[in-house]
Amino acid sequence: MQNVSSSNRSKYDSLRKLYKNLGDEDEKLRVLGTLCSSWDKDIVLESLNLIFTNEIPSYHAVYVLKGIGIDAREMTWSWLKENWDRVLKVIPERDLMWSIINDILPLFTTNDKAEEIAKVFTNYPDPEIQSALQEKLQMVRINMRWIDGIRSEPKLAHTVHELLHKP
Repeated sequence: MQNVSSSNRSKYDSLRKLYKNLGDEDEKLRVLGTLCSSWDKDIVLESLNLIFTNEIPSYHAVYVLKGIGIDAREMTWSWLKENWDRVLKVIPERDLMWSIINDILPLFTTNDKAEEIAKVFTNYPDPEIQSALQEKLQMVRINMRWIDGIRSEPKLAHTVHELLHKP
């Protein structure tokens, strides 16, 4: 999916066709999880909007959020906020909360964004979800400190960059 874009969508269309034709539920869910893994925001947006169609049954809708990549995190969060009421008509609230905590929140690396997302949960008293939220917020803070540490050490940042782009 990394090569898929609005102008080169043959693999994306093939995955959607595969999803329709698969009989195995687990395989269908894996395919749904990959639809949003493109770097192309138009493809991700199209995938997110599939939950409002008859193409994906409502009990599969939350799996579309599982494949969100780091490049689409801001757009996905904005989309969720803009479509919150519509999404809740398709995805049960508890499932949506779990997906935000496990699939969306860990993609962010700023305290401001983590706190913005955490505000969604202020009126959601479920202790299990609150505990998971605090755990993921702590993970975001650790990641922020790690990134700040790399940025403060120019040689380390260069080394990490080289390692990430090593063939």
